[in-house]
Amino acid sequence: MLDLNETEITNESIKLITQLEYVKELRAKGIDGLTDDCAEDLNKINGLELLHVKGTNITIDGLLKLKDQLQLKTILFSAADIESIREKMLKLKQMHPHCEFIIDGKTYQTDVVAFITFIFKDKHCRYRIKIKEETFAAPLAIKLVNSKEDYYETEYQEAVFMEDIEWIEIQPNPYNSNGKSDPEKVLNDLIEIIELLESMSIPYMEVDGNIRVFIYKGLSV
Repeated sequence: MLDLNETEITNESIKLITQLEYVKELRAKGIDGLTDDCAEDLNKINGLELLHVKGTNITIDGLLKLKDQLQLKTILFSAADIESIREKMLKLKQMHPHCEFIIDGKTYQTDVVAFITFIFKDKHCRYRIKIKEETFAAPLAIKLVNSKEDYYETEYQEAVFMEDIEWIEIQPNPYNSNGKSDPEKVLNDLIEIIELLESMSIPYMEVDGNIRVFIYKGLSV
């Protein structure tokens, strides 16, 4: 563990750290001299599991450059407006799905519904919502939109409060880029979705070839 908290090091110092055999924990809070420009060198540090850069000038944009630090378990940093970096936090969570993020001393909880739809948006899945105490789920929709904090809506449903949702069903797109039915693609997408859910201990079940993700109060990743 290397503790450099509140020292006067700069980005140039991070280059020197990359020459060490490994550093499991780098604590560098409260250092004005560290900026996003040192991210490339942070990405080269061997064995990094904890990075503490709260109170520095390293932002979410710099952290998004740590694409090779897949073993990271904890990142502590600062953000002036958490809501404004929400989508970037989803990208960061996608890069480091098993990492804990602590922003200005508070653990950041990623909305599991927002995370799942963000991860699979390029696969053009269909979604439907089942509201608690309602008999039927809504029809499958092309888009599931996080219209505002803790609320979701589709083209068939107005905004639904997350705590009122019993489950959300995901149907992989059955067609390839040429518009032809592609069973192999569906199977691969199903496997990818299931692997993600299981790796993050998110409750689900497979129903008629779709994935049903169960939502409960406080569910986050």
